[in-house]
Amino acid sequence: MSRATPVDFSNFTLDNIDKVEVVRGAESAIYGTDAVSGVIQVFSHRGTTHVPEVSLFAEGGTFATGRGGAQFSGLLGNFDYSAAASYFSTDGPENQNNFLNRTLSGNFGYRLGEDNQLRLTLRNNTSNAQDPRSGAAGTGEPRFPY
Repeated sequence: MSRATPVDFSNFTLDNIDKVEVVRGAESAIYGTDAVSGVIQVFSHRGTTHVPEVSLFAEGGTFATGRGGAQFSGLLGNFDYSAAASYFSTDGPENQNNFLNRTLSGNFGYRLGEDNQLRLTLRNNTSNAQDPRSGAAGTGEPRFPY
């Protein structure tokens, strides 16, 4: 008997994502026997224009919060491509309450014919969060009574 592996979506960003589809209920005819209670399908962006598209963004806020990223996509003959990178960092309102998230994403495809294609989709997410409940470094003493 196979078991579905739980997925932690807490640090999942929407960079280089076109849409998210949620199917509720058993859909084993479409997605297989592991789709007992539902399916969440994430569609990565694909390049659609022969002129390369570039998108950049940068944001900032209180608590030394910064977010930025870039996306690059296009179409070259039968080859389509889309790549993105993003960065989010904040110090938070308390000491030792830092959060850092970096995401790299790519979607590359080659159309072999009208109904056939090869596709490679890559995604890497790295995040780090400090726990504000921990005391001074190395002491293990809680700062707040929980």
